[in-house]
Amino acid sequence: MEIVAEHNSESPSEGRRGTVVLVIDGLGRGGAERLLALYAPAIRALGYRAIVVTLQVRDGNAEAEKLRAAGIAVRHVELTKLRNVTELRKVIACIREPKPSVIHTHLEAATVVGGIASAVLRVPAVTTLHTLEHPTGINRASFRLWVLRLLLTHIYDRVLCLSDTIADEAREHGLRRAPLVTLPNGILPPESLDDRCTVRKRLRAELGISEGALVVVTVAVLRPPKGVDRLLAAMSYVLASVPDAILLVVGDGSEREQLEQQTRDQGIAHRVVFTGFREDVYDLLRSSDLFVLPTLWDTLPTVVIEAMFASLPIVASRVGGIPDMVEHGVQGALVPPGDVPALASAILGMLTDARRRETIGLAALRRAETDFSLSIQVQKLADLYDEVIAGVRPPS
Repeated sequence: MEIVAEHNSESPSEGRRGTVVLVIDGLGRGGAERLLALYAPAIRALGYRAIVVTLQVRDGNAEAEKLRAAGIAVRHVELTKLRNVTELRKVIACIREPKPSVIHTHLEAATVVGGIASAVLRVPAVTTLHTLEHPTGINRASFRLWVLRLLLTHIYDRVLCLSDTIADEAREHGLRRAPLVTLPNGILPPESLDDRCTVRKRLRAELGISEGALVVVTVAVLRPPKGVDRLLAAMSYVLASVPDAILLVVGDGSEREQLEQQTRDQGIAHRVVFTGFREDVYDLLRSSDLFVLPTLWDTLPTVVIEAMFASLPIVASRVGGIPDMVEHGVQGALVPPGDVPALASAILGMLTDARRRETIGLAALRRAETDFSLSIQVQKLADLYDEVIAGVRPPS
């Protein structure tokens, strides 16, 4: 079944540069989905007609409402399996209907479908590489990844990597001949009606946190690769030295119940607050003292940029594109992934030195404003669309 929600009005310049169809697996609450909800209206403002096509419903496709409110068309065509030819034809027909100048895909299923659509419709295609899986053994998953690499290498006109580190790793794992281009994410932090002190006081009162407590915050979908269990383990060490510290866990997911049980087993449940999904993430960051991302793997996590815009010092795993965002000792501290003692030590180093937190937080803000501004990155993306539509080959 196809559900179509068209925008109600068009800006005078919309479509003058062409039509981009943005294809994504779903519009749930993940980082890629939130970014698309930011980028589509910004792309439209630069002269492209933007249409979003989703293949699955995730978390009720919560980000779809933001797109509709911004006047962006959202079309849903259910794709239960990539090998379902009937459903695949419906998706390609949906992509064909607005006569796209370029197709831009996000996440794995959409990248496979978009690559096939590009070949069938003879329309240039771009994809953003949000994750990078490596085949292990010979099985259905490894075959799927082989097909994906084939499309990325031979069909896509540009494969956008979120950092130079991710681009280098992609080359090392079978994408040496793919048209890789580095283009970091950019965000537009929401404006708050209240100043930081007011927000801090209000949210801490709501969550039952004293104004004087040192708050460590993490934001993640609660699933194993995010490493939140390691952060909880590290907090036992932290609380032994800073007993008034609080850990704020923002997000939800399949691992939440297990993580809550872990806090009880460790005897730290009274110092950990699980908020579930929140729309006011930026204000929660501004109400905290330190941001921690203990992820075991990531590319260029958007939430790190949000924390930098909130002037927070960062403690994060040295994985993926994170070292391209956070310079150790300048915008934060980087630790080996999964290393609980190192994580605890880095957190303590920040919590016990207020002046250091302030200095590093300001450096993080300056870096975010310089390198991760939405306006700068969207302009680069629109220029890249112009290139692929004109048939310009990628730099070698």
